[in-house]
Amino acid sequence: MACSITMTGISSECKDSIGGIKAAYIAEHADVGSLTETQNVISAITMAVGKTFKPFVFRKETGNFTSTINSDDAAGTTFVQSEIVLQFTKQETAKRLEIAALMVGNCAVIIEDGNGKFWFFGEDFPVVLTAGSAASGTAMGDFNGYNITLTDKSKALPKEVKADIIAGLLPS
Repeated sequence: MACSITMTGISSECKDSIGGIKAAYIAEHADVGSLTETQNVISAITMAVGKTFKPFVFRKETGNFTSTINSDDAAGTTFVQSEIVLQFTKQETAKRLEIAALMVGNCAVIIEDGNGKFWFFGEDFPVVLTAGSAASGTAMGDFNGYNITLTDKSKALPKEVKADIIAGLLPS
């Protein structure tokens, strides 16, 4: 069996891209119904009745995601592992309980990057919390709060989500 691929090339872009992420929205993986794609972008997401993605708010320049392509030519396998790293300032019970839920949950995640583009994680398999820490800091100016890492393993890089559907996926 031959694999068919189509390539069109990648052109040079303007130097107007910025790093970081602005927002993270997390839902139970089981609450996400179907994804509809239009021109290789997710254009619709159905949710179970009454279910939404919840905002997880953090300070600017404290979150990121990295998607790493893993390929083994001898085994004939390729997959992508994405790690979403989020930092939440100030240790407190409400945050601890949300992190405890993530520790045992299976999630779907939408990330808004620094350029205002939205990316979906959890299409092939649930996103899971794979690392975390709580820190008090030592000096008065040190970080006090939580760091978590959510991991997604998928067949492909995260897909872009049309911005105009995001509001309909969030609590009103």
